[in-house]
Amino acid sequence: FLFLEATSISFILSYLSSGEGHLRNNSSRSEANLQKPVGIHVRRPGLTFISNAQSAGLSLKEIRDILVIRSSGKAPCEHVYQLLISHHQLIESRLAELEELRSELAALLAYAESFSPASCDEGQVCSIFSHKVLP
Repeated sequence: FLFLEATSISFILSYLSSGEGHLRNNSSRSEANLQKPVGIHVRRPGLTFISNAQSAGLSLKEIRDILVIRSSGKAPCEHVYQLLISHHQLIESRLAELEELRSELAALLAYAESFSPASCDEGQVCSIFSHKVLP
């Protein structure tokens, strides 16, 4: 195994960038069908941090920035806090947009359920969308 310290940021990020950009089990099987690790082994706290950061929606660039702060000897917690606030606000905004879209689609669907294709205006691609429910 190759054990990496937190200062090996570029190597960790290079590893993360290969494939899907997510941590994955990088092992093979021995002749006795026992799991035989191959490739890179990073100390567990680093793997947990990267996995948790990705699960929280942080990009590889954001994770890299956090690792750079940590490698400079500073705690990145304030930076992480600001990232989490930003991500939370984006998700709240997106959820509000999705709720509005859900309402609009429900109204459009209700109209479409009562709409007869025989009454579709030939001058329209589909008269359902000529019904004003969307802003």
